[in-house]
Amino acid sequence: MAFSYANLKRTNDGLNARIDVLHAQIAQREAESERLARDIESVEAINDELLSERARLAAIESRYQMRTEQLIHELSAAQQAVNELRQSNHEEVKSWANTRVPAGALRLLGHAGAAGSYSNGENDHAYIFGATGEPFTAVYRTQF
Repeated sequence: MAFSYANLKRTNDGLNARIDVLHAQIAQREAESERLARDIESVEAINDELLSERARLAAIESRYQMRTEQLIHELSAAQQAVNELRQSNHEEVKSWANTRVPAGALRLLGHAGAAGSYSNGENDHAYIFGATGEPFTAVYRTQF
Protein backbone atom coordinates (compact mmCIF):
# COMPACT_ATOMS: atom_id res chain seq x y z
CA MET A 1 0.00 0.00 0.00
CA ALA A 2 2.87 2.34 0.72
CA PHE A 3 4.18 1.83 -2.75
CA SER A 4 0.91 2.72 -4.34
CA TYR A 5 0.44 5.75 -2.03
CA ALA A 6 3.85 7.10 -3.03
CA ASN A 7 3.03 6.39 -6.63
CA LEU A 8 -0.30 8.21 -6.33
CA LYS A 9 1.42 11.10 -4.52
CA ARG A 10 3.93 11.48 -7.37
CA THR A 11 1.15 11.28 -9.95
CA ASN A 12 -0.88 13.86 -8.01
CA ASP A 13 2.14 16.17 -7.68
CA GLY A 14 2.84 15.79 -11.41
CA LEU A 15 -0.77 16.61 -12.25
CA ASN A 16 -0.72 19.62 -9.89
CA ALA A 17 2.46 20.85 -11.59
CA ARG A 18 0.81 20.36 -14.97
CA ILE A 19 -2.23 22.33 -13.74
CA ASP A 20 0.07 25.14 -12.57
CA VAL A 21 1.77 25.21 -15.99
CA LEU A 22 -1.62 25.31 -17.72
CA HIS A 23 -2.78 28.16 -15.42
CA ALA A 24 0.38 30.08 -16.31
CA GLN A 25 -0.26 29.46 -20.01
CA ILE A 26 -3.86 30.65 -19.62
CA ALA A 27 -2.69 33.83 -17.87
CA GLN A 28 -0.11 34.41 -20.61
CA ARG A 29 -2.70 33.88 -23.34
CA GLU A 30 -5.18 36.20 -21.60
CA ALA A 31 -2.50 38.92 -21.42
CA GLU A 32 -1.71 38.35 -25.10
CA SER A 33 -5.41 38.47 -25.93
CA GLU A 34 -5.78 41.81 -24.11
CA ARG A 35 -2.74 43.20 -25.95
CA LEU A 36 -4.16 42.06 -29.28
CA ALA A 37 -7.53 43.64 -28.42
CA ARG A 38 -5.76 46.96 -27.74
CA ASP A 39 -3.85 46.59 -31.01
CA ILE A 40 -7.11 45.97 -32.87
CA GLU A 41 -8.66 49.08 -31.30
CA SER A 42 -5.63 51.10 -32.34
CA VAL A 43 -5.73 49.75 -35.89
CA GLU A 44 -9.48 50.44 -36.10
CA ALA A 45 -8.88 54.04 -34.99
CA ILE A 46 -6.17 54.44 -37.63
CA ASN A 47 -8.49 52.86 -40.21
CA ASP A 48 -11.25 55.32 -39.29
CA GLU A 49 -8.81 58.22 -39.69
CA LEU A 50 -7.70 56.89 -43.08
CA LEU A 51 -11.29 56.49 -44.25
CA SER A 52 -12.02 60.04 -43.14
CA GLU A 53 -8.92 61.28 -44.96
CA ARG A 54 -9.96 59.37 -48.07
CA ALA A 55 -13.39 61.03 -47.95
CA ARG A 56 -11.73 64.46 -47.62
CA LEU A 57 -9.43 63.69 -50.55
CA ALA A 58 -12.39 62.50 -52.63
CA ALA A 59 -14.17 65.80 -51.90
CA ILE A 60 -11.05 67.75 -52.88
CA GLU A 61 -10.73 65.69 -56.07
CA SER A 62 -14.38 66.34 -56.87
CA ARG A 63 -13.94 70.10 -56.39
CA TYR A 64 -10.78 69.95 -58.50
CA GLN A 65 -12.60 68.14 -61.31
CA MET A 66 -15.50 70.61 -61.20
CA ARG A 67 -13.11 73.58 -61.25
CA THR A 68 -11.14 72.02 -64.10
CA GLU A 69 -14.32 71.56 -66.12
CA GLN A 70 -15.32 75.14 -65.34
CA LEU A 71 -11.93 76.45 -66.46
CA ILE A 72 -12.08 74.38 -69.65
CA HIS A 73 -15.51 75.85 -70.35
CA GLU A 74 -14.22 79.38 -69.67
CA LEU A 75 -11.20 78.77 -71.91
CA SER A 76 -13.45 77.51 -74.68
CA ALA A 77 -15.66 80.60 -74.35
CA ALA A 78 -12.60 82.87 -74.40
CA GLN A 79 -11.20 81.09 -77.45
CA GLN A 80 -14.56 81.45 -79.17
CA ALA A 81 -14.59 85.18 -78.35
CA VAL A 82 -11.08 85.55 -79.78
CA ASN A 83 -12.11 83.68 -82.92
CA GLU A 84 -15.11 85.99 -83.28
CA LEU A 85 -12.79 88.99 -82.95
CA ARG A 86 -10.50 87.50 -85.59
CA GLN A 87 -13.44 87.18 -87.97
CA SER A 88 -14.98 90.55 -87.10
CA ASN A 89 -16.53 92.78 -89.76
CA HIS A 90 -14.76 95.72 -88.18
CA GLU A 91 -11.37 95.80 -89.92
CA GLU A 92 -9.49 97.47 -87.05
CA VAL A 93 -10.73 94.86 -84.60
CA LYS A 94 -9.94 92.07 -87.03
CA SER A 95 -6.44 93.43 -87.62
CA TRP A 96 -5.84 93.88 -83.89
CA ALA A 97 -7.09 90.37 -83.07
CA ASN A 98 -4.89 88.78 -85.74
CA THR A 99 -1.72 90.66 -84.74
CA ARG A 100 0.82 88.57 -82.85
CA VAL A 101 1.74 89.84 -79.39
CA PRO A 102 5.52 90.21 -78.96
CA ALA A 103 7.11 87.73 -76.56
CA GLY A 104 8.44 90.57 -74.39
CA ALA A 105 4.92 91.91 -73.94
CA LEU A 106 3.66 88.46 -73.01
CA ARG A 107 6.40 88.10 -70.40
CA LEU A 108 5.55 91.54 -69.06
CA LEU A 109 1.85 90.72 -68.90
CA GLY A 110 2.72 87.47 -67.16
CA HIS A 111 3.71 89.58 -64.16
CA ALA A 112 0.52 91.64 -64.22
CA GLY A 113 -1.98 91.40 -61.41
CA ALA A 114 -5.67 91.94 -62.00
CA ALA A 115 -6.68 95.36 -60.67
CA GLY A 116 -10.14 94.13 -59.73
CA SER A 117 -8.60 92.30 -56.81
CA TYR A 118 -7.50 95.56 -55.18
CA SER A 119 -9.53 97.52 -52.69
CA ASN A 120 -10.43 100.25 -55.21
CA GLY A 121 -12.33 97.59 -57.18
CA GLU A 122 -11.25 98.85 -60.59
CA ASN A 123 -11.28 96.18 -63.24
CA ASP A 124 -10.38 98.08 -66.42
CA HIS A 125 -6.64 97.66 -66.08
CA ALA A 126 -3.89 95.43 -64.74
CA TYR A 127 -0.82 96.58 -62.86
CA ILE A 128 2.70 95.69 -63.97
CA PHE A 129 4.90 95.02 -60.96
CA GLY A 130 8.56 95.89 -60.69
CA ALA A 131 11.33 93.94 -59.00
CA THR A 132 10.35 95.42 -55.61
CA GLY A 133 6.81 94.11 -55.94
CA GLU A 134 5.38 97.61 -56.22
CA PRO A 135 3.21 98.44 -59.25
CA PHE A 136 5.00 100.87 -61.51
CA THR A 137 2.54 101.10 -64.40
CA ALA A 138 -0.85 99.90 -65.48
CA VAL A 139 -2.01 98.30 -68.71
CA TYR A 140 -5.49 99.46 -69.67
CA ARG A 141 -8.04 97.30 -71.39
CA THR A 142 -9.39 98.73 -74.63
CA GLN A 143 -13.04 98.16 -75.37
CA PHE A 144 -14.44 98.13 -78.92
